[in-house]
Amino acid sequence: MTNSRLVGRNFLASLLTQLLSWALTFSVTLFLPRYAGVNGMGELALAGAFVAIFAVLAPLGTSSVMIKEIARDSSRAGELLGASLAVRIPLATALSGIAFAATSLLGYSAELKILILVSAIGMVIGTINDALGAVLQGMENLTRQGIGVLADKLLLGILTILLIVLKQPLWTIAATGIVTATVSCAVNLFSLRAILPTLLRRPALSSSYRLVAMGVPFIGLSLFTTLYGQSDALILSLVSNSQTVGWYAIALRLVGTTMFLPVAINAALIPTLSRLYVSDKEQFVSTATRILVLIAVCGVPVASILLFSAPAIIQLLHYPAEFNGSIPVLRVGGAAALAYYFTIFMGAVITASDRQAQMLPIFAKSCLIGIPGCFLFSYLCDRYLQNGAFGAILSHVLMEIYVFTFLFRILSDVFSFRFLLRLMGRLLIAVTPMGALLLWLTSSRSPITPIVGLWAIVPGVLLYIMGCILLRCVNGNEFMTLLRGVMSRRTPAL
Repeated sequence: MTNSRLVGRNFLASLLTQLLSWALTFSVTLFLPRYAGVNGMGELALAGAFVAIFAVLAPLGTSSVMIKEIARDSSRAGELLGASLAVRIPLATALSGIAFAATSLLGYSAELKILILVSAIGMVIGTINDALGAVLQGMENLTRQGIGVLADKLLLGILTILLIVLKQPLWTIAATGIVTATVSCAVNLFSLRAILPTLLRRPALSSSYRLVAMGVPFIGLSLFTTLYGQSDALILSLVSNSQTVGWYAIALRLVGTTMFLPVAINAALIPTLSRLYVSDKEQFVSTATRILVLIAVCGVPVASILLFSAPAIIQLLHYPAEFNGSIPVLRVGGAAALAYYFTIFMGAVITASDRQAQMLPIFAKSCLIGIPGCFLFSYLCDRYLQNGAFGAILSHVLMEIYVFTFLFRILSDVFSFRFLLRLMGRLLIAVTPMGALLLWLTSSRSPITPIVGLWAIVPGVLLYIMGCILLRCVNGNEFMTLLRGVMSRRTPAL
């Protein structure tokens, strides 16, 4: 299979998985906040952020190593999976115990302790499932990986809504993650049944040691990115209250629903780019540049929708008035979404080109600057604007811009700054009519404003597409190659 067809097929499989996952996750986003309330959402976010800091250590940076090594030599899939699980399972079990023990030292409430305990148990299963997913991704078989993801999301949506209808406590809703992760594990194990016999052999200690050694740059990178990304909820709980954490949590949840595109692209991109970087540098640069354009073209209108339609989104979801504090956070979240699109993509290209060690000092500095900055911004906005969540998201956007700037410098031999600057200039001009339309319709105080404002997204996107065509923001010939790859029915064997 040609590179363009393989990228296209994997991109289509990953995109469909992310779109369906988005629809299933959105059902939870629609009902859960109304049931849990802003304080309940704050506690769920705090428990998730707390456990995430421990969970990042469990894989020891081996996920990215597995994807790259298996993409370059699929015969090592069984060996690497066994070596990874031999390290992950005992470490994740120990970390879950440490996480729960820490809740007593921090004086958390009984309800929050239970939420953290449930999340910690789910962390162990999730760590195993992550290793299985890394193998499938490395083998560039995202169709089968997507089945496991969809099984997880479908069951999560059904169980969550059922528990809400039955008016069960929040910890039972959090516990659905344990059930869904177990089912997803079973699906992925079935997809990898051809290599399961290798897991019955005791993995060589040397294999685990080499795998962890190769993952060392990723351990620090994962730790810093998690601290940088998950500390906001913890900081807000210190400088404000659970209501403010809830405002921040619901805004980030809505912003997160727009991340299906960069996640889909990266899932399809990393294995192929890892292989191309070794075998064909020219094709590596060409493919990465086309995807950069795609990321920018899709990210700009997403940012515009969140910026100008935030009140309409909150009202259309019928969230109680107590969630109105999340509206300004969601507006700034539009800029955060665009920044996330670029930084996620840049990180993928850097990883594929074996330069991940260069990202470590960047994210280390982002932690050293970003965490105190988040504390300061959150405190000032909580005191003077009565919305610490606004300060947290604002500091996050500024740090994302900082991170993107330095990641782009690492890839100066792959991407041209002038090219990106010209592209973004054209896209901002192309999106202006869409933004103006959304702002005009959502600024009205009519009762039908939320519905009309969001329906305006359709003509707004059409205006944006016309602008992109007129301003030649994309090269049609290049994307026809990608489209032909997407339409190909040929798939590689597992």
